[in-house]
Amino acid sequence: MKPCVASEGRTRAAVGLVAIALLFLALNANAYRGCFDGDDVDSIAWSRILPAHDFIRAMVNPFPNTFGNFRAAAQTMYIVLGGPFPLSFPPYLVWMHAVHLLTAATLFFLLRRIGCTRAGSLAGTLFFTLNPASLDVYWRPMYVYDATAGLFCALALLAWVYDRWVIAFLCYWLAIKAKESAVMLPLVLLAYEGFLGRRRWKRILPFGAIAAAMVVVALTMNKMQPPDYRFHFKLHALAVTGSFYASHLFGIPLAGILVVGVPLIFRDRRVWFGCAAFFVLLAPMLFLTGRLFSAYLYVPLLGLAVVAGALIEKPRIAAPASAAWLAWMTFVIQREHPRVLEAQRDTANYIRTVQSDIRQRGSARAYAIDGSPETMHPWGVTGLLRLLAPGSAIDAGARGPGTRVLEWNPAEHRLEIREVF
Repeated sequence: MKPCVASEGRTRAAVGLVAIALLFLALNANAYRGCFDGDDVDSIAWSRILPAHDFIRAMVNPFPNTFGNFRAAAQTMYIVLGGPFPLSFPPYLVWMHAVHLLTAATLFFLLRRIGCTRAGSLAGTLFFTLNPASLDVYWRPMYVYDATAGLFCALALLAWVYDRWVIAFLCYWLAIKAKESAVMLPLVLLAYEGFLGRRRWKRILPFGAIAAAMVVVALTMNKMQPPDYRFHFKLHALAVTGSFYASHLFGIPLAGILVVGVPLIFRDRRVWFGCAAFFVLLAPMLFLTGRLFSAYLYVPLLGLAVVAGALIEKPRIAAPASAAWLAWMTFVIQREHPRVLEAQRDTANYIRTVQSDIRQRGSARAYAIDGSPETMHPWGVTGLLRLLAPGSAIDAGARGPGTRVLEWNPAEHRLEIREVF
């Protein structure tokens, strides 16, 4: 390829990526009007008192549920921003969008490396960057664990196809330290070597050893987990979770079932690899009937983006397909975004009311929590009080003198604060 042609190609790719990023930011601009969830507030409060040595040990420890922080890589967001911006929402969303767009850029280079055309790579990147299944990831910082795991999984795959297996292993480690479901990545590497690679099986052994150890621990502890976090290896569980994720994948009820037939129709090894990656990365979620969230499709979407990039190769197909997808996503965002803002409005009112009360009267000796908004949760209220009134006792049953009762009125969407004398 002549230098001028190569340079022109790189310029077009850069323009395409910038255009996708700008479209993403424009369509999701209203997200900055949102507010934290209770999980965010609790994580911010907890990260501000986390000893550095506990964070370091959590990062190097190979097993989950140790040192009270088993997702240390993703928790970094709360540690970095929790000090200067404890309850300021926009910086956290900037972080989320930056991580997401970096993942999208990494995916583009991965698609180019496995032989997708520039047009196909941009189409696959657009499919991942704007997807109905991931809307909550763009709007709610509490899904930083999925976003961070997606970034490091993409980086691990890119490093692997460039034959940088040590870097790939480090990225894999950070991925499982962001979210433990990323443990399935070694099977994705096996699929790559089988369909597209050079059968470098031995290099996958270190990845497999970590994965096997974590799977054994997870299965051993399964019965001790709360019901919502327990795996259910039954056909009924697959029916429940399969129908849920199939309905959220494209924003159309059960439309995701069509993915099952894709590798049977298209005899393209890149398509087979992408489908294998999607199903492998989704597999742990298919047995968690108590944890059904569309955001859990975020990491598996990397596989479907490969499928999209391989199928939409020619510019005359990629351009109208991308335009149609963009139009659909515009409709979905306009339909769904009011739902998220409405759910977060109660949380925003709750936080503002507590902040205003403490500014005016100072903190109380003790606080009693009597109800909370659905997205705030009791642990979010506890985290909020630890942030704003660190010296106060928090006891749901306390009603003694000097106690302030935080009473949530769900009918009127209002927090009432009354003091016990």
